Amino acid sequence: MGYRFRMGTPADGEEILAVTMDAFGIDEGNLRYPALRALCLSAPHESRLMEREGYLVACLHIGDTHIQVGSCSVLKGDVGHVAVRPAEQAAGLGTALMRDTMQW
Repeated sequence: MGYRFRMGTPADGEEILAVTMDAFGIDEGNLRYPALRALCLSAPHESRLMEREGYLVACLHIGDTHIQVGSCSVLKGDVGHVAVRPAEQAAGLGTALMRDTMQW
């Protein structure tokens, strides 16, 4: 059974949110929920997805930030919110998604 890696699209926002909430045990009453929801729904194109037979099993967020280093502005990339559905955890999927992202 193979996995497919791709970047998120606007149609993926709700599923990215659902996987991330499930992976981190966040519900709508959690203080982190509003910011997480806003990120997943407004910027799904910043997410790298891992699918098996069209089913989203894992995702992560790729962000970019400009930081000031002396007199220079430097673009810094961040990877975060590495989320794997609980039923799929401990099988190396998060590691595989990170490896794919680093090569991408």
